[in-house]
Amino acid sequence: MIIENKSYIVWRMVLFSDGHGFILSKEKELIDYPTIKAAVAGEVWAIEKVVAHYADYIEEACTVEAKGPDGSVRKYVDEDMKQTVTRHLIEEIPKFPLIGQEGEA
Repeated sequence: MIIENKSYIVWRMVLFSDGHGFILSKEKELIDYPTIKAAVAGEVWAIEKVVAHYADYIEEACTVEAKGPDGSVRKYVDEDMKQTVTRHLIEEIPKFPLIGQEGEA
């Protein structure tokens, strides 16, 4: 979802992996509108910037706990899930609806 607020755009995305939704809502430095627009248009540099922006969120969402035979619990990033979520993000970027900024058609 894009929320317009005079001088900046807030970009929130909902990612899905294996039917579970992850809402990425932590505040972070915002992605600027020209980068979002370029990513939607398929510019590789912009898509890479968007993926990098959400990398921490994706890693957190893909962190799972595994119980060992001795009962200990360890956390690790499920790399398959991380790749799936990242792929879903990349696939959804071109479908993202844009709301023009002031002065833009």
